[in-house]
Amino acid sequence: MKRIWYLVYFLVWCCSSSISGQSNVLFNHLSIFDGLSQATVNTILQDKNDVIWLGTRDGLNRYDGYEFHTYKYSIRDQNTISNNSITTVYQDKLGDLWVGTENGLNRFNRST
Repeated sequence: MKRIWYLVYFLVWCCSSSISGQSNVLFNHLSIFDGLSQATVNTILQDKNDVIWLGTRDGLNRYDGYEFHTYKYSIRDQNTISNNSITTVYQDKLGDLWVGTENGLNRFNRST
């Protein structure tokens, strides 16, 4: 019986020391006040270049760790995204982004 208590004590000590040894995790909250185009985020992707892409109801947001750039539909430019309501973002093997909207699928090619 004494061995079981030693085992229990050892397990509790291991668990508590591993928990107490963890560093504090800090979160930064980004919002429309930081440049996000809309507060509701439908999809998030971290690409191969460590850029964060956030799909909202009001455009595709690119966040490089410092600032946002938003891609939106424009009736005057046929090369813009087909709709501002972004539902999904995916990166293929070539590095191109595929962006699903409520109005279709779009390919974002960085080089063009």
